[in-house]
Amino acid sequence: MTRRLFTVTFSILTSILISIGNSAIAQDNLSYKEQLKKLNKEIKKKPKSAEAYYNRGHLHDDNKMFDEALNDYTKSIDLDASYFLSYANRAVIYSQIGEFELSLADYNISVDSLPDNFKVRHDRGVTYLHMGDYDNALADFSKVVELAPSYPTVHYNRGLAYAKMDDHNMAVYNFTRAVELDPEYVEAYYSCGNSYLYLDDEDMAMYCYHKAIEIDPEYALAYNNIGALLSSVGDNWAAKEHFTKAITIDPSNASFYIARGLTYYEEGDYNSAIDDYSVAIKLSPDYTNIYVNRASSYSMTEQYEKAVADFTKVVDANFKNAEVYYKRGFAYSKLGDHNKAIADYSSAIYYNTPSDNAEIYYQKALLHTELGEFDKAISDHTKAIELDSEFSDAYHARAGCYFEVDMYEESVLDYTRVIELTPSFLGAYFNRSYVYYIIREFGLALADIDAVLAKHPDYKDAIDMRENIIKTREAEAK
Repeated sequence: MTRRLFTVTFSILTSILISIGNSAIAQDNLSYKEQLKKLNKEIKKKPKSAEAYYNRGHLHDDNKMFDEALNDYTKSIDLDASYFLSYANRAVIYSQIGEFELSLADYNISVDSLPDNFKVRHDRGVTYLHMGDYDNALADFSKVVELAPSYPTVHYNRGLAYAKMDDHNMAVYNFTRAVELDPEYVEAYYSCGNSYLYLDDEDMAMYCYHKAIEIDPEYALAYNNIGALLSSVGDNWAAKEHFTKAITIDPSNASFYIARGLTYYEEGDYNSAIDDYSVAIKLSPDYTNIYVNRASSYSMTEQYEKAVADFTKVVDANFKNAEVYYKRGFAYSKLGDHNKAIADYSSAIYYNTPSDNAEIYYQKALLHTELGEFDKAISDHTKAIELDSEFSDAYHARAGCYFEVDMYEESVLDYTRVIELTPSFLGAYFNRSYVYYIIREFGLALADIDAVLAKHPDYKDAIDMRENIIKTREAEAK
């Protein structure tokens, strides 16, 4: 589980909302209903007037009646296909509701009609940003910088485009220019901090986040990222304080609970982590990673049935991830359902990077051993060893499996390899001594058991083993 740092969203689009003629829109002293009544009369008198429908659409737009505004802008365009103001404002609404292709089509017409209107071109650039077309977004933003070099939002959005293209040096340059033009531009400071993180400059990132909070003490995202930075250097107490502050400001943001939950998990406070993940799940029930984190916490508190339930939700969401299968397999094994555990370990092996599978093969082999499936266990241990030739535990476990199927020579070789890798592991000496005893290599058996007793002279099992070796050797010598 990794610390999560958040990326700021795009700037809110600025609607053009241009009024012309003697529109009632300009009469700010009138209420919405009064203005609407006047505009309805105007349309009744001039039903073919594109301007009249535009002005009513503008009124709806200004009052966030977007469906009505779209209808009027579209009617205006139907009456006069060259009425570019309706295209410009309709483009804004399409972008706000996520219809970016439609928005772009209208912006293209608007930019062609108003090539020097920097706001129209800027908002088209933002639409390109939303669509992931960063090259065209940069082209529009750069042209806007030529037209309106003192417009801070274009520097900010150009910084976002560079950040999306992983050019964080240029992103920092543009975010910095934005705050030079507008020292209160909190989003620019916050985004600049994010880019400094990508440049591994944590000091400047922290500075930017603190500047964001200085400007806006209720800027929850900055508190969250400061918490993440503090957690990364082990200051979990201060990190939790910042996560809690973020939650207090915005209790509806699931990400803040996740971040604090991760810190609780790292501290070993698994029950508090579960509490935070549970809140996050209520807020974002479709975010599968939260279930993974809570399931891991359940496993750490030996609540394996709950862990399996959460991991299963992730699997059922078609989230094919080796870690999920591996951890669910572990939970199944703790519940005694070895066959399901083995099936999950097999899935983990399938989805994992092949070179990283040694531990999974090893765990799978242990379950086969518990089921008495020694040939399968030997096969999996062998695969683990092929991936990691110094995997001492795998050699030791395979040696035991070889012994169970009377492959004593192979068992001795594996115990010998364990001793080569970990000379201080006396269990390997003890077990090899017993294999030697079984194959009647009494001298070698005594040498190994004496190595154990040299370190632990009071170890009763070793004392008993030594006596048994000597008695058997003497009895068979007669």
